[in-house]
Amino acid sequence: MEKKEFRHVTVRLSYNSPEHMKIMGILDDLNLAVHKSKNQFIINAINCYVAMLESGDLTKTAAQEAEKVHYVTDHDLEAELSKMKSAVRTEIYEDVIRLFGCNLLASKVDMPEPVKAVQNERIDTVEQEGTALMDVSDTLSQFDNVMQHVMDWSDGE
Repeated sequence: MEKKEFRHVTVRLSYNSPEHMKIMGILDDLNLAVHKSKNQFIINAINCYVAMLESGDLTKTAAQEAEKVHYVTDHDLEAELSKMKSAVRTEIYEDVIRLFGCNLLASKVDMPEPVKAVQNERIDTVEQEGTALMDVSDTLSQFDNVMQHVMDWSDGE
């Protein structure tokens, strides 16, 4: 028995149809230096058309698949939840890093002159008070024996 190598399919093009006449013109004027043959050109065109329509109902099987009801499963929900968690986590990390960077930059930026003046006044006041307290304690240290004299005097009565 002879093995079949080809299957023949007849395509009829009508002279009365403008669409058919357009296709006939393209096939008759086909550049065979670019395309292997009219047959291969038609095969490539059909393959391209089918690839574009694979998501639709081009075939009976695809139409039946489209009619099937698709239910959301626990796995689908978990996958979507995981994606959402990841997106939220990424957004929070970006916000924290942005805030940290802003605070870090703000600490290195020079303060306006009025703010510096107020801070310098506070520092000067604290230093002056500390100096005044040290002066008083130095002065009182000269009179260490005064307290002893007061205590002796109170005991003597």
